[in-house]
Amino acid sequence: MIRNINHCGRSLTLFIFLCCIINTRLTAQQILNLDFEKTSIEGISRPWGWDLATYASTTAVMDSTVKKNGNYSLKMEASSNTGEQVMGSYFEEYELKNKTVVLEGWIRTYELKGTASFFLSYMAKGDTAETVIRARPVTNSTEWIKLSITAKLPVNTISINAGIRHEGTGIAWFDDFSLLVNGKKKEQLEIAPPFSTKQIQWLNDNTTSIKTVDAAQFGTTPYEEDLSFFKSLVGDARIIALGESTHGTSEFFRLKHRVLEYAVNNMGVRVFAIEDHPLVVARANQYVMGGPGTARAAMGGMLGVWQTKEVHDMIDWMRHYNDAHPTDKVIFTGFDIQNHSIAIDSLYSFLKERSPELNQQVKALLDDLRKNGHNSYSVSDSVKLAWFNNAKQVLDMVTTTCNNWLLTIKNPAESLAINWGIQYATLIKQFAENTYKGHTSLYRDIAMAENVSWIINVYKPGARVLLWAHDVHISRGDHPNNDMNIYYGKSMGSHLARKYGADYKSFGLFTYQGEYSCYVSYSNFKVTDCPVYN
Repeated sequence: MIRNINHCGRSLTLFIFLCCIINTRLTAQQILNLDFEKTSIEGISRPWGWDLATYASTTAVMDSTVKKNGNYSLKMEASSNTGEQVMGSYFEEYELKNKTVVLEGWIRTYELKGTASFFLSYMAKGDTAETVIRARPVTNSTEWIKLSITAKLPVNTISINAGIRHEGTGIAWFDDFSLLVNGKKKEQLEIAPPFSTKQIQWLNDNTTSIKTVDAAQFGTTPYEEDLSFFKSLVGDARIIALGESTHGTSEFFRLKHRVLEYAVNNMGVRVFAIEDHPLVVARANQYVMGGPGTARAAMGGMLGVWQTKEVHDMIDWMRHYNDAHPTDKVIFTGFDIQNHSIAIDSLYSFLKERSPELNQQVKALLDDLRKNGHNSYSVSDSVKLAWFNNAKQVLDMVTTTCNNWLLTIKNPAESLAINWGIQYATLIKQFAENTYKGHTSLYRDIAMAENVSWIINVYKPGARVLLWAHDVHISRGDHPNNDMNIYYGKSMGSHLARKYGADYKSFGLFTYQGEYSCYVSYSNFKVTDCPVYN
């Protein structure tokens, strides 16, 4: 069952996908995988819940041949001394704060010329650095050795991580880890207090069933009655943002496809914009607008998280819709900034035809960024600053020149082509500024908000736009205490909400214990208005 929470004093909207009726004790839990028995979607190359925190050439794989217990251990191996490799797992802090936590596990090594160990790290609110507690390192060749570390976590702990590490050449196996909290072994962690009876009753009283997460097959009549509430909740907003807590969850993507279908058929949405670079997505737009090829080929170059059957089916649906509505097509674009080369190449091509002299000046300023921008994480700060300053200079030059051209251009298509020239330079400057300021600056969200504004003000003036992005980007950030806001109120959605007010509506999509998914509208919502959040 899927449910919509359609009122909560203010404007709170939830689409809830339930596998069962809400019961009298609803809790949120983080399942642990400390014995490495559960594989991730990548198979045995990565245990579920564990991710690489460093990127040395050390290989990591779940090993069924050498293990302490169960079906698998985690094996890490390097044939050359390529540095430290760390795999980490994040622990929700709710149940661990102000508790004594013990992390224990087994390590075995073979011809390890280096060390193998594990650690627990945490940070308390106000700290400037993590506290790291490390187990005794193991080296050479050993049979299974059990080690443990203990931490008394502060009451204001805000993050906790476990990590296993391999350094040097040789092999290390890790297996049968345990987490003990005040002496009690935990297989899972509570991440929030259970819902109260009052809260669960409120959920049941304020929901409307939705029939399915799936869009209709093109050529069949879609079932739309259960989504009529969505139209009334969005109202006259021009920008409708659909979020997701994870990229790649099938039900999330299918539900977004269905909402897009409904919004196109019933709400006048004619621009669909995804969290990807607009010039990369342009290939897919050419296809959905009637160009040659296939939906699969059109997806080439898009971010890996979009390389799914669900996105493929949505692109295919857009193509079929546009073929059937040749004078009223839906445009597919993007608003992200994480690609420097395609923007620079597009600007070069644009200027080559219109101003070869300016093109040479621009090339002199941007060629180093074009050649080395793929190393943006590792170049020096002075190089990043040079890229940024050069990109700003290019943007100023291109904007001045293009604005002069626009004074004499009357043809709308020609005007848009020239405005795209300015946008090429803008995308380059945004990439360089994000590189210079660093990803923790959250400048990327500022840039994405700017690009959404460009879409509705220049690219398709007056159009109604449906956005697709992660929850952290579409959140409005309306809470008066920024500690309660995603990205501390500096998300793309918060910038758009401040600029457009009620013209921007956002709906976040998340999972709860694998049992249901929710769209949460942040529009004019106050936490204190809703008993679910009290």
